[in-house]
Amino acid sequence: MNLEKLWQRFGLSIFITLAFSFVILDMWLAHPHLYEVTMYILIVTLLIGFIQKRYQETPRTLSIPNLQLLPTKNYAAQFNLSDILLREFDYVKETAAQAMNDREIIVKYFLLFTGAILLGMWFMLREEGGARFAYRFESLIAVSLLFNAVGWISFMQVVRLRQAWCESARAMNHLKQFFVKHCEYPPDIAKRAFRWNIESIPLAAKKMTVFYFSALLISILSSAAIALASTILPNVELLRKSDIVHQNLGLPLIYPLIGFGLGLYHLFFQMSMYSALLEERLLSTEDDLYQEFQKSREASVETKELREQFQAHMEYEELLDRKRRLNFGNFVIEQPELLKAYSSAILEAAKHDPNGMGSIAEDDVLAGRFTIPDDIRIKDREKENVYLVAAVENLLRDEIALREPAHEGLHLVFPSAFTHEHPDLSEPTGKAVIFKCMPKVSLLHVYATLAVRLSYSGLFKKKEIWKNAVMYTAKVGGTYGILLREIENGGGELTLFFDGEASEETRFHFEDYVLAHLQDRALQGSIDRQRIFVCSQCTTPVTDLQVDRRRARGFNWIECNVCGERVSLLDRQERITGITVSRVPEMHRAADERREREAAAATLQGKIATGDFDVFLAHNNQDKPQVEAVAEKLKQRGLYPWLDKEQILPGEWFQEVIQQAIPKVKSAAIFIGPKGLGKWQVLELRSFISRCVEAGIPVIPVLLPGVEDIPQELIFLKQLHWVRFAEDIDDPEALDELESGILRKRYSKN
Repeated sequence: MNLEKLWQRFGLSIFITLAFSFVILDMWLAHPHLYEVTMYILIVTLLIGFIQKRYQETPRTLSIPNLQLLPTKNYAAQFNLSDILLREFDYVKETAAQAMNDREIIVKYFLLFTGAILLGMWFMLREEGGARFAYRFESLIAVSLLFNAVGWISFMQVVRLRQAWCESARAMNHLKQFFVKHCEYPPDIAKRAFRWNIESIPLAAKKMTVFYFSALLISILSSAAIALASTILPNVELLRKSDIVHQNLGLPLIYPLIGFGLGLYHLFFQMSMYSALLEERLLSTEDDLYQEFQKSREASVETKELREQFQAHMEYEELLDRKRRLNFGNFVIEQPELLKAYSSAILEAAKHDPNGMGSIAEDDVLAGRFTIPDDIRIKDREKENVYLVAAVENLLRDEIALREPAHEGLHLVFPSAFTHEHPDLSEPTGKAVIFKCMPKVSLLHVYATLAVRLSYSGLFKKKEIWKNAVMYTAKVGGTYGILLREIENGGGELTLFFDGEASEETRFHFEDYVLAHLQDRALQGSIDRQRIFVCSQCTTPVTDLQVDRRRARGFNWIECNVCGERVSLLDRQERITGITVSRVPEMHRAADERREREAAAATLQGKIATGDFDVFLAHNNQDKPQVEAVAEKLKQRGLYPWLDKEQILPGEWFQEVIQQAIPKVKSAAIFIGPKGLGKWQVLELRSFISRCVEAGIPVIPVLLPGVEDIPQELIFLKQLHWVRFAEDIDDPEALDELESGILRKRYSKN
């Protein structure tokens, strides 16, 4: 380290130390010449500090090239995106470094100011100084309050610099995330290069940081000034008669104790302000954000155009990953990176499953019973509950986890978190196809989502799952397996193997779905398929060269060179008699529906916890079994119905509870069965519909099986579009139509 850097880092600190040293010597020795020396050192320190401040605040410039776009549509050819991203990263890095540097300067100058104030105080309390200052104690109080005010300003500067540093850190990691997603390497491989990422950024209010200790130092000194002022203020006259130099104050003990207490209170108050000012908003409601948006646009009334602008704004915020709207409680996640951190922590907890099965109880997740760093964990339990439900929903919707029942309840199972490898599958018997590819994301992620989607496909059922393999059974019989092998550069192999009971047609559908899954998630042109031909008697493999030359001569079989058994060289559809239609679209639909159903179950947990009802179910008690069955099917779709059996307690008035329920629901369904309305009278129903209309709640008449049309006494309901269950309540088309009405979405049979 050269002298220039030593001067820049330690010069001011050295002279501050000298100034304090001479102040202490002057206090102890009371030497007449030390006073002048101390003043001289202080003046020199101020000059040095001023010069160093000017030196450190020399503005830095970034050499960003001028981009002059030519009048052509080919803008991509005129500038290099990588160069712009690099310079943007450099700029953000400079802002983060500048925040740290400014914090250091503020603390240094506050300490310098502290030394100057202490020197001034001691000068006022000296005997010869006291002769010149008649109001030295009043001046001492004023100086203490001034010092406290400067302390508050410095404190607020540190707080703002902490916010600036966090904003810069997020911007840097946002750029890194963009690079990881779009670089030539698979994201999971590129991500390993960065120890810090957008999920690991601590909260701004985290303690035990340099910003926190800087604020604490300023707060302690400011609080000491308050303690001094509050001790002197009620005792000015008494202190004038005391001998301060010889420590003969004669003050009652109560006053220093009061001053100490006020100083301590000030310290705790100021540090609580540090946490409060830096506490980031974690959760909002869409209504609150809309009101803020409305104020920012200076709009006094709501209009359709303003609402559309707000929705476009929210979509843009979600696109930039700055907000995340939830499917329950009208909530909006303000810190999506924190939600990702919770999801990662849940996955890590599953990896530490003592049985090595990559699972964790859903109840443990929703209760927060898993390890997560203290500086990331949300302290507000209610807000954390919302984040936990949202994390479970995301894990299921992103097909990272399976939701499976166990003896102690539902478990989240992560195929990528298994730690036990299958002991006998290094070379599986019955292997038929090997897929080699370079995925867009890590092969482990591709394998995990494939394992989940095959389990949800409706054609295959998960039998066993391991770290490197998964096996399924089919309704027609047989075992169908996938073996994973990763390669260092991010690519790998998926080997498909089958037992003797697996039918050729089902094997074809299994392979077809695996290939379709890889084509969606692998780099274009990187998939290589290798067909493995093996003798069914002695399991001797046939080489690729033998297969190619034999088929080139028009043969679809070859004799085993060990046992002489005829080995078929037919591949894929050639092995199937007749024409087979691909079932991939059907399997995709089944997997998507099951995925949405599992995610909806997590969404329902959030709605139940927040009392976020989707639909009010008005019905006749005689139709209750059918209505309850409809309610269960709506719950499976993530909709939370208001049902009197669940919501009205014994002894409560029915109509009063209904009045309270209307503002809480988003829609109302009126079930009409063969027995009519029951306890609902026509006048009561008219009044109920009127209240719903006034509240902007859509009303959906629902005809149960056995009812062909709306009864004559309810003819006014014909003004509304109704839903009809023709045969039974398992009618999927009627349920889809009812769901569309509840969610206010246009229904389409396609």
